[in-house]
This record gives sequence, structure tokens and C-alpha cells, in this order.
Amino acid sequence: MKFRKLLVYEDSSDRPYILLKGKWLQKLGFHFHDVVEIKTYKDKIIIRKVKDSNLSKI
Repeated sequence: MKFRKLLVYEDSSDRPYILLKGKWLQKLGFHFHDVVEIKTYKDKIIIRKVKDSNLSKI
């Protein structure tokens, strides 16, 4: 497992956001239009690709 340090940005409405982008995502198996699942905890976010990418379930 490799750790990456990212910044939390702020948009014009003072809302925080995190931008994930780069070839490292492809190397991990993420591609355009993949569906992802996000689990949130108090100080942790887990993002994983959904194998059954049927958008009607979202």
C-alpha cells in the first residue's frame, strides 16, 4: 500500500473538496466512467471501484 499526501481545497462557496487526478489512478485500475464506492469515517475516506457498475443501483 502506498500513501499519498493531497490537499483539501476550498471552492468559491467555502466548501472543502479533494481532487484526485493522475496516471497513478490508471495504474491502480481506475478508468473513465468507472463507478466508485466511498466509505467515510471521522478522519478517513476509503474509495474503491464497484465491480457491478450498474448505475441504476446508485
